[in-house]
Amino acid sequence: MDPTTEKFEHFVDAAKANEFLSLSRKHVLRLSLLGVIPAHPLGLGTRKTWRYLLSELRAYVLAQGTADVSNNANAPQTKPRGPRSR
Repeated sequence: MDPTTEKFEHFVDAAKANEFLSLSRKHVLRLSLLGVIPAHPLGLGTRKTWRYLLSELRAYVLAQGTADVSNNANAPQTKPRGPRSR
């Protein structure tokens, strides 16, 4: 394929990413800083501008639903809940 005619995905900012994920913009930026979601920082200083590829965010979200939690030692232990006694 000719590189000049190859289609590529455009990066989006945090506002578009938060719409896509149905999260607040602040939460998307926090997840980016922590490295939880796929994000691409721009800038050399301590303050970064974050950009996202919607295809990467989609793949991340879909992968979260397929994680095997049946044998997860890090899963929180919960007690079985029964009927409440009065």
